[in-house]
Amino acid sequence: MKLFRLALVVLIIALYIPGAHAQDKRSEGARIIFHPTIDIQGDWYGAVWVIGNTRTEIPDNINLFVGIGKRVKGGYVEFMLWKQWAKPGPQWAFDFRFQKQLKKDWSLYVEASPFLNKRGFYEFVIVERRVWKRLHFGIETENTHRPGKDSLGVGPRIRWMLYQGKNLQIAIAGTYQIRNDISLSRFYEVNNARFDGGRLW
Repeated sequence: MKLFRLALVVLIIALYIPGAHAQDKRSEGARIIFHPTIDIQGDWYGAVWVIGNTRTEIPDNINLFVGIGKRVKGGYVEFMLWKQWAKPGPQWAFDFRFQKQLKKDWSLYVEASPFLNKRGFYEFVIVERRVWKRLHFGIETENTHRPGKDSLGVGPRIRWMLYQGKNLQIAIAGTYQIRNDISLSRFYEVNNARFDGGRLW
């Protein structure tokens, strides 16, 4: 089992390092994520996501999500309004998020977003398994369906939990998405914080 885990780590690193996988079209990027929540009543809370998205071959964008969420056993469900600022122009969408701890070491994340001011639909799915202490290995798919050619991608990911407290989590991750337009290697930093009445719970 230790050899299997080591092989997975080496595979992900090899896929993630720029230039390690030959592509005619390839982009490198980073996604910095802030996800504060404020308790409202019971399992309900107010939620905000702020996501900065930088890429070398594709226009950058910044995203703001505002809405409500509900904590469920082993995860949460969120209902958001999403605005994106990017070079092609602003984008509005509804955004629905679902995160669930499945079995002991498995987790699922699903995001679905129907566009409002344009025709299209965005989806993002992650399945992960904890392979060693704070190390998680998984696969993600990120797709945009729109008139004309869809943008489709899937690939492996690796995540390391830097800090996991009662109400604050900080993680970093790396992925390599093999895509039908421009393949993408990406670094993530994810910051989750829970507040109650304006103070850290």
